[in-house]
Amino acid sequence: MANQILSQMKLVILFVSLVIVDSILAASVPPYNSTNEDSQSPADTPEPADGPSQERLPSANAPFSVAERSPKGGRTTLYPTSFLTSPLGKSVDPGIRKICDSTDYSPLCLASIKPFLNGKTDPISVLKMHIRASVQATKTALTLATNLASAANRALVPTRSALNDCLEMYKDALDNFQDTLNAIPSCDTGTMNSMLSAALNDFVTCDDGFAEAKSPMAEINDKLHKMSSNCLAIVSLIK
Repeated sequence: MANQILSQMKLVILFVSLVIVDSILAASVPPYNSTNEDSQSPADTPEPADGPSQERLPSANAPFSVAERSPKGGRTTLYPTSFLTSPLGKSVDPGIRKICDSTDYSPLCLASIKPFLNGKTDPISVLKMHIRASVQATKTALTLATNLASAANRALVPTRSALNDCLEMYKDALDNFQDTLNAIPSCDTGTMNSMLSAALNDFVTCDDGFAEAKSPMAEINDKLHKMSSNCLAIVSLIK
């Protein structure tokens, strides 16, 4: 009889202990709030119960920067790409505005060359400014794609492969921009058109590599595509 009573007491103590532990755990977990579900960050979102865990790529569509190095070898100045969407204002030289108005993306043209203005307003000088902006933006896209490819885990092999293809496209675009600059002294507009068209196609090819998935480089590539288009329009003004 004594053993039976002792066993019953142990069961009661165990039950009470479980209740206490459960209460402590419940108090330590914040209540579920459905209104905050959409505002959860990727890091706070629980992993799915089935299937492999997938790593979220950091966004590549954050503002990036364009760098300009002093011609005297001074320090490099970084310009946030907000300048790519911010117009120069009414103070812009009429000659510059006329050239940019001949492009399909005039506000982007005006904003892109803003850090590179040097007082010259002829089409060749404006073309050089716009190519310099395009080169620096492409270099930044190259860096971002490199970082994204490094961040992709095994579950994102297709995305990592597409990003590696983008790296090659960006390198090719840089070569095409350089070939365009090399053709300027001789006013070889044929070569300029060919090289700029090739650079424009590089950015399209990068996005196409992601198939039906959204390209993490889409926003940057769209800017670069439009900048290349503007360069082509400026070439048409060279006589």
